[in-house]
Amino acid sequence: MTNSSEESWTTATNPRHLLRLSRVQPNGGRKYLLLTCAAVRHMVPGPRTDLGERVLAALEQFAFRPPANSEETHLWREVVRAHAPEIPDPLPFDWSFGVDSAWARLFAHRLSAMAQVHTEEVKRVFDIGAASVRSGARQEAYQEAQVLAARITLGSPAAPVGWFAQMLRQVNLPDAKSRLDGVRFREEIIARLPEGKRERVGTEWPSGAGGFSPWQRGLTYLTADREALRSAEADRSACELIREVFGNPFSPPRIDPAWLDWNHGAVPSIANQIATTGDFSALPILADALEEAGCQDEHLLAHCRGPHLHIPGCWALDAVTGW
Repeated sequence: MTNSSEESWTTATNPRHLLRLSRVQPNGGRKYLLLTCAAVRHMVPGPRTDLGERVLAALEQFAFRPPANSEETHLWREVVRAHAPEIPDPLPFDWSFGVDSAWARLFAHRLSAMAQVHTEEVKRVFDIGAASVRSGARQEAYQEAQVLAARITLGSPAAPVGWFAQMLRQVNLPDAKSRLDGVRFREEIIARLPEGKRERVGTEWPSGAGGFSPWQRGLTYLTADREALRSAEADRSACELIREVFGNPFSPPRIDPAWLDWNHGAVPSIANQIATTGDFSALPILADALEEAGCQDEHLLAHCRGPHLHIPGCWALDAVTGW
């Protein structure tokens, strides 16, 4: 691979581009399965149902301790349903899985053998999360515009602040839009946009313009901005997950066997304990052990000591355990 590909890996903000680059990994199935589970946990909004949590835990545990016949094991039929036998098979499209319905149906239709889990499964979970993020952004924009409209209707008092302003966010005043001070609404909406967008929107939306009502125009611009903002945040989070699982595939860590033998195998013992329990708070302890064993890989040590999100499939932990 070229240096430009490695630079792209470290700087890219498009998770699909990173997934294309991640194909350099030879044991992709396990990595992609764990990444798919992580995408559900961290990219799909809403609390997990008890059943959904059990499904994810079963898949993660299988990925860490696969049986000898794992290449032939069907993940949905033989792993998921073994831990959640109450799940009907096949899964009806209208069967309620709570907030986990969408990805559960995806898993039921796509999960087969672990070796057959690819980037497409990850992408589809990202898409489910992105759709939820956009929906939440639209709802956020509508509520924000509604509260703003309630504050600047013709003849209304000065906009409240503090605790009372928080309470107003729950108010539903359907008549506020018909009594809007359109000029103030336009000014307030434009002021809420990023600085780089204000001039363009001000030109597209001249004061006193006809056509769409100020409410319609304002809500359109605010919704577009909130969707772009939340989508960018979701993409950054997705890229963090991908890098957490694959590390830098163009410059993988080299584990010295002497580190693993040091102090009667203390390093792999700590690593396996973390992998088994899922308690990533012990990663700094692993870093200390690695350093005492002679490791001078600053990238590996810094990753273990870093405060960022660690998930099952963490590249540093996999490097030590030999996955």
